[in-house]
Amino acid sequence: MRNTHLALALVAIIGCNGKDEDSSAAMNFEPSEGSWSWSGASYALDDCSLESAFPPAFLDALVWELTLQDSGFRLETATFDPLDCTLTGMDFNCPVVLETEVSEWPEGSGQTGDPDVSTVSTGAVSGSFIDETSSSSSFAFTVVCSGADCDAYGAAAGATSPCDSRIEGDFVLNQD
Repeated sequence: MRNTHLALALVAIIGCNGKDEDSSAAMNFEPSEGSWSWSGASYALDDCSLESAFPPAFLDALVWELTLQDSGFRLETATFDPLDCTLTGMDFNCPVVLETEVSEWPEGSGQTGDPDVSTVSTGAVSGSFIDETSSSSSFAFTVVCSGADCDAYGAAAGATSPCDSRIEGDFVLNQD
């Protein structure tokens, strides 16, 4: 009986030590600082009909500067507001809130003037790093419209409110 307890204790110690080392390595992970870009971006869901305004080629062409912070990292590009991202092991999450005042009707809508439309997009860029220079990522968000012209604008844009969209692809360090 005593040998059984000793064997079980050794198995538990060995098993826990292996898990602690793996957890410790994941907790100490940091992506490389520098210029990053989407690669192979595609819309997995586009109920908001955004692909025409933000096609995958546009998204792949954006360059994001990644800088490390205490709780994760920050992503900055000239086109959008900075994103503060948390890092848990090799998984990351970057909450996004984007408020937009729409100033023109969709092309081909036949509408003129300044539409009474504003949108709030909420969601997150998230994913898992494969290593210090690449990750599998997605940007999932919901867009909600407000204003007197939301229904007409949505009909012209081919979207309802609220609507959901999700972009998937790889996020990789530029190797210049």
